[in-house]
Amino acid sequence: MIDRILFHVYSNDLLSDNQYGFTPQRGTADAAMEVKNFIEESLRLKQCAVIDSKFNFNAHIDHTVAKLITLVNMLARTAKLQWGLGHKALKTIYEGAVVPLLTYGAPIWIEAIWKNKNLTKYKRIQRLMNIKIAKAYRTISYDASCVIAGVQPIQITIEQKVQTYMATKIKNPEYDAPLEVRYWRHLAELPTI
Repeated sequence: MIDRILFHVYSNDLLSDNQYGFTPQRGTADAAMEVKNFIEESLRLKQCAVIDSKFNFNAHIDHTVAKLITLVNMLARTAKLQWGLGHKALKTIYEGAVVPLLTYGAPIWIEAIWKNKNLTKYKRIQRLMNIKIAKAYRTISYDASCVIAGVQPIQITIEQKVQTYMATKIKNPEYDAPLEVRYWRHLAELPTI
């Protein structure tokens, strides 16, 4: 009976090639490889910030959001409620691929993110990713999705990246940098109790 149903489905092209897990020879590992290839291609191109004629970085934010929507949709194929990548793997992908793409060049365009329309675009991307991480329903709010997924809101993440950049890259005498290994105290010199 199952063979007849599968024959009917495949002979009438009722399944798309993108339906991983249902199409023969196409599992979640194939979908994960597509995501990996997409990320490698994005990192290889390493496009600089897109600047519009008014230097307000709206074009950069639109370009970044369009690129990330493609990435999130590719990940959506592998992150279903009952099967696919787990929340730890998705959170690792989020922290390792999505956040760097969202915050690329943030010290330059930080003023542009304070505009409500640009922040809303970034929040939309983060909410989509949080839904995948938490395996939640799509009706969840942005704030609730951040709490359930265990992820900081994007505006806080961007502000932290900018503050870290300003403290470390610009000559700041108040920055308490870690000591180089050669200046570490030897274990024999440490006080014992």
